Amino acid sequence: MTLSPFFSVIIPVHNKAPHVDRAINSVLTQSCTDFELVIIDDASTDGSADKITAYSEERIKLHKRSDPGPGGYAARNLGIENANGQWVAFLDADDMWFPDHLKNLQILTNKYPKPKCSVQRGLRATGMIGHQILFQGIENQIFCFPQRNT
Repeated sequence: MTLSPFFSVIIPVHNKAPHVDRAINSVLTQSCTDFELVIIDDASTDGSADKITAYSEERIKLHKRSDPGPGGYAARNLGIENANGQWVAFLDADDMWFPDHLKNLQILTNKYPKPKCSVQRGLRATGMIGHQILFQGIENQIFCFPQRNT
């Protein structure tokens, strides 16, 4: 029996070939290694899928959509549907994480296990500060932005 990973990291990708390696590598080099990486190719036409399939890392799971969704929410939802982790964390394909990002999130989720949603700040690849949203995994429930109170 295989235990589920602590995190499912979801990266939706639509035409981000110049950036996707940086995003993927920032996940693969995390100090916390208890994760799977779910990448959704949202109908890219710029070679993004070729860059993703070049990775031989077993924690990477690639799923493809034939039609891009507006705003990436459909790709994120497909990622959630295919996630096996206890927690789901999103990373945009043109962003990156510092090496202890997941470790710090794991410390917080262990300290505060009951919240349904946590908003984290991360450094965007452009140098601007962006938001990273982490949802606690709830079976058979799909989240869109913004999260509704249930």
